[in-house]
Amino acid sequence: MQLNEFIHALESGGDFLLKRLHFYAAESSYIGHSSTTEQEWRMILREPARRLINYLKNHSEPEGIHVDETLQENASAALGVLEAKSHCQGEDKFTMFLGMAKLVRQAFIDLIYEANLREEERKKALAITHRFFDKIELGFCTEWGSRHKMDLIEELQAINRKMTNEKNKYQTIFQSMAEPTFVVDQEMRVIEVNVAFERFFGISSQEIKGKKCAETVCHNLCESCPLEKSMRESSSFSNMEAVIPAQGEKKTVLISGSSLKDTTGIYPGGVAIFQNITQRKQAEEALRESERKYRLLIDNLPNIVFKGYKDWSVDFHDDKIESLTGYKREEFNSRRMTWFDIVVKEDIERLKDIFIEALRTDKSYVREYRIRTKTGGILWVQEGSQIVCDRNGDIEFITGAFLDITVRKEAEEKVQFLAYYDSITHLPNRQLFKEYMTRALALAKRHNRLLATLFLDLDHFKHINDTLGHRVGDLLLKGVADRLSTVLRTSDVITRPHDEKSTTNVARFGGDEFVICLTDISQAEYAAKIAQRILSKLANVFVLDGHEVFVSSSIGISLYPCDGKDMDTLIRNADVAMYHAKKLGRNNYQFYANTSNI
Repeated sequence: MQLNEFIHALESGGDFLLKRLHFYAAESSYIGHSSTTEQEWRMILREPARRLINYLKNHSEPEGIHVDETLQENASAALGVLEAKSHCQGEDKFTMFLGMAKLVRQAFIDLIYEANLREEERKKALAITHRFFDKIELGFCTEWGSRHKMDLIEELQAINRKMTNEKNKYQTIFQSMAEPTFVVDQEMRVIEVNVAFERFFGISSQEIKGKKCAETVCHNLCESCPLEKSMRESSSFSNMEAVIPAQGEKKTVLISGSSLKDTTGIYPGGVAIFQNITQRKQAEEALRESERKYRLLIDNLPNIVFKGYKDWSVDFHDDKIESLTGYKREEFNSRRMTWFDIVVKEDIERLKDIFIEALRTDKSYVREYRIRTKTGGILWVQEGSQIVCDRNGDIEFITGAFLDITVRKEAEEKVQFLAYYDSITHLPNRQLFKEYMTRALALAKRHNRLLATLFLDLDHFKHINDTLGHRVGDLLLKGVADRLSTVLRTSDVITRPHDEKSTTNVARFGGDEFVICLTDISQAEYAAKIAQRILSKLANVFVLDGHEVFVSSSIGISLYPCDGKDMDTLIRNADVAMYHAKKLGRNNYQFYANTSNI
């Protein structure tokens, strides 16, 4: 088979050969010791190329090497002989020529790969070219040896020592590597492992050397071996995650590897490094499991966990905030709105005061306040938070949780209501009325004003209750309470402590008894007018559950300070006056002063 394409590449590839040789010479620091002009570089390449072309025109197989052949008669070997004679006359060293010869050989090898020859022709071209340069080196060494036998022996020994030192240096580095590392040949057989590899897999180098990598290291876990692929494509790979068996356990590793290239351009094998990430993966899995449990806990807690900042912006960790407020958590997390945007305005200053106080003390606080939902509803929440500061004392963030306490607050208000108000009429009960009257007496005493107490009892209420039933009786009590409240002046109102709602100073004392406190009156006649107005209001028919009910009332009046200076005395004397009104025929009012002679 004629290698015409290769011959053509040699004939036209002078510039390529020059470029490659110049590259390798610069890389190997030969430029400073060899010819430096382009013409001299071309002369180095011209004679080997010419002789190789002549050989290829007459032969299609590599030259043989025979012990008894005459080297001067062989074209390639003769070139080596001539070079040896030339170098012997100068100061050039044996190793310098051989080094340059290897660079020239590599340039010719690169040309073969560059020429895109057919595979069969490329293999022939590689074999012939390698043998051609082997002959050149053989001719050179033989001629040099015949002239400098002792010098050659010493130089070869020096080369051997240098190679041994280099080998020992790289072997030391290889064995000192902390990561398990191994080297394979072209057939993927293990040829070297380091100490870390032996410790990781629990096997000695003797046990694994010469065996297939897939059978002993990876156990055929990879469908396509990345190291084999990198050797085939002259490439490298990194951080490929895999799970492999080691000492009876599954280990997670990151594998990185590369093909190995010798000076002839052949890829004789590959190297791979394992990074054991088993503990890291276990830690990651433990972290994921912890996060899963934390998320499960957060999702099932009634609390809404958040992370806040000093500008009152917040980050929420779940979607429960939407079910509570109607706002999506992204509306808060994206900083489109702050938490204070939904806090009821009347509560904001109080919250800021609590926050400032927490900053001065232990950095933690619990506060209850109202928020407004997206639909306009009002909810009560309880917030428990911890302020986290950096080493300079500046606020870094606030972490805490919200709890919807609306139901609890409503229950507390109901309990509070039942403690101070009558459940049927919603008027203050005896306890709350006493608190009102205590304050009213203090004001009357301070400003030297009159105060009137009206004690009212419904006439014949028991008969109505017995004949029409308790339901109608309760409706009647409520109706009477409503009419009483309409009789009083606006000034006859006492504000309930800690409540924005106003309530009259009418109270139900129990059964069918009501007590009224009139404050800041100028004369006793005003109390008489109110009493008469009450009698007139009650005279109108009550329609209750389809029944027309008529009721009247007997009213007793006591005045501060003439009829008593304390609450109990005034109520007792008003009660006496009320019984006097009953004795006088009911449906009338009487002052306590008029009963003094009874």
